[in-house]
Amino acid sequence: MKKYNLSKIMKRAWELVKRFKETISSALKKAWREAKMKMAELKGTEKQVAWANDIRNKGIEFCEKYDFSFAKQKFCDMDSSKWFIDEWRGLTSRGNKFGMVANLMELNIQEETRIIREKNGRAIKHKERVQILDSYEKYRNIDSEVDYKINEFWSDGQYLWGGSISGQN
Repeated sequence: MKKYNLSKIMKRAWELVKRFKETISSALKKAWREAKMKMAELKGTEKQVAWANDIRNKGIEFCEKYDFSFAKQKFCDMDSSKWFIDEWRGLTSRGNKFGMVANLMELNIQEETRIIREKNGRAIKHKERVQILDSYEKYRNIDSEVDYKINEFWSDGQYLWGGSISGQN
């Protein structure tokens, strides 16, 4: 009995290579990470769990479409229905697609920053900040709301890094 669908993993890797111009190595690593993700059981009333599952599934769909792997991991790990309902209410509204993409991008940057901090045991340096933000430049032309969010990060990343993006820590 196979535990993972290898064909699906390889297709996802090639999709990442074609869409985001990644190397096959990094794309395979991301595809395997996605395949190994397991969703946490949601806590709350039956109605809250149903609503939160709807929000979570919609969010994961967008995370896959725009390759927000850290945000997707957070969605899979979160077990609080209340968190999804309070924080991500707009995910299920049809007219807020690009606001949702901007919010998922922000969540992805926050998760990426947190992981780098934990790994290195120190504050994020300017060069790392620039590398993180440069990787999100590809989303700049999606919509003005996403563009505004990227400009906001470039102009001042205080709440993420504790200092301005201009080079001071």
